[in-house]
Amino acid sequence: MSVTSIQTARPSRRIGAWTLQGILATAFLAAGVAKLTGAPFMVDLFAQIGVGQWFRFVTGAVATHVFILHTSPVAAIVLGLLNAVVVYLRRDELAAFLRRVTA
Repeated sequence: MSVTSIQTARPSRRIGAWTLQGILATAFLAAGVAKLTGAPFMVDLFAQIGVGQWFRFVTGAVATHVFILHTSPVAAIVLGLLNAVVVYLRRDELAAFLRRVTA
């Protein structure tokens, strides 16, 4: 992505996108670490799912909550929507990157 495309985006949009990305990265990192380190609540959660502990490494959040655990998928949906917001906020940078890659 070019320096021009980054500098032309409104500063508030850039700051908002970076802030939201930081929050999302923290949430995904916390969930990933809990799954990969075998935190007791994650081991119990994946025991409820019933397909084995290996599934902790390859989980699909929304579908698992709705179809297997029968719990609220709200947290997974919110994280997905927030990721979509980040993509929207960084659309100019992403478009510039895609133009450069496909050129």
